[in-house]
Amino acid sequence: MELNEICLEYIERARGLPISVFFNTTAYDGNFHEIPDLVKFFVAQSDVVRFVSFQLQADTGRGVLAERGFDITQASVAEQIYKGTGTKLNFGAIDTGHSSCNRYAMSLITNGTVYDLMDEPEFIARFLDSTANIAFNRNSRRAVVGQLADWVIANPDMITSGVKWTSKKLWRMKADMIKTRGKVNKLSFFIHNFMDACHLEKERVDACVFMVATRDGPMSMCLHNAKRDNYLLQPIEVKVENKLRFWNPVTGQLQDGVPQKIEVAHTRKTARGRTKQEMEKERAEARAGDEDDSDELEEDSESESLDR
Repeated sequence: MELNEICLEYIERARGLPISVFFNTTAYDGNFHEIPDLVKFFVAQSDVVRFVSFQLQADTGRGVLAERGFDITQASVAEQIYKGTGTKLNFGAIDTGHSSCNRYAMSLITNGTVYDLMDEPEFIARFLDSTANIAFNRNSRRAVVGQLADWVIANPDMITSGVKWTSKKLWRMKADMIKTRGKVNKLSFFIHNFMDACHLEKERVDACVFMVATRDGPMSMCLHNAKRDNYLLQPIEVKVENKLRFWNPVTGQLQDGVPQKIEVAHTRKTARGRTKQEMEKERAEARAGDEDDSDELEEDSESESLDR
């Protein structure tokens, strides 16, 4: 919540610009209790913010957070989101990748009240199937309305169910819409459950939609995080003036031969995250060892004095 002041500054910078504003938050035991208030903050800024993602703490192979010791799950984070929205949202109407990885919900907000947009899954499924080939313009409401009008003309069989669904939504929202003179905002919620680096599941990796661009094509972010050095510390072939050379990712330099071994030598200044913690632990153990040696020397000195 302390970051809201900074978030609001960036929101104000983006206000009026034709861009979609997204926010990501890592949900861990240190901020789990703050999720409802954070959701309320994003709801209040939904005229600018379009999408908020809560990414569950995991031991991904980098960073300083280890395995979750607190009861943080997709279900418990969803419950925290409900407390902030004041209404239950359907996180199961749309599948995005593997169900153990992702949960998605969409809401409409008017006069500060949140309404679930996915409360009729059957209609939503039909609508998504019929609009699968339409790339909606996220930055222009007018363009989206025009695209939806074209869709209605091209899908007359959806008119009856579409009008029925829209009418029910408008009727439920009418009091709040009157107060805002018809102003309605959209806010999407996403829950992403990363896998621990030492507990990858092939089925989830194969179904991944949260991917990293690599020289070998898109790759599951969980897999990439778990074996990141295997992918990042690889020389890259570069053709320069009809000659094949190799780019070293650590030095950033081109060289003629293939690097035999690429290693990163960290210093106290360059170390970050888990590497920094490990270096500090090693220094602490070294200091403790020095103190033990010093105590032994003092004991030996005292013994020699007694002998004399």
